[in-house]
Amino acid sequence: MSKATVYFDGDCPICRREIEFYKKHDTTACVAWKNLVDINDNELPATLSKTLAMKRFHLETEDGQVLSGASAFAFMWSSLPRFRLLGWIASRKAILPLLEWTYILFLRWRPRLQMLLLKEKR
Repeated sequence: MSKATVYFDGDCPICRREIEFYKKHDTTACVAWKNLVDINDNELPATLSKTLAMKRFHLETEDGQVLSGASAFAFMWSSLPRFRLLGWIASRKAILPLLEWTYILFLRWRPRLQMLLLKEKR
């Protein structure tokens, strides 16, 4: 399995929790996890800025292809041993557009959910 690089917003409580969950399941160390808070633009693929990367989930494949949203999740799941079946299902042509639509809906609600989590933390 090729190595993927996942870029995530380490300041987002939702993203942080989710990435920690996936890191625990990365038993073969097939994913490099890059917290966008800790890196500079020059450490990102040429086609990706930090500003853009903070708005959506992004992943870079070993061959340099940059994926975002549902496509990135499907690739990541396919890379993680316990999630390979989910990744295969998610990458089907009939499923991927539905997942992308769901992800876009989530992005609309993400700021509100973040605020709720931050209030809960206090």
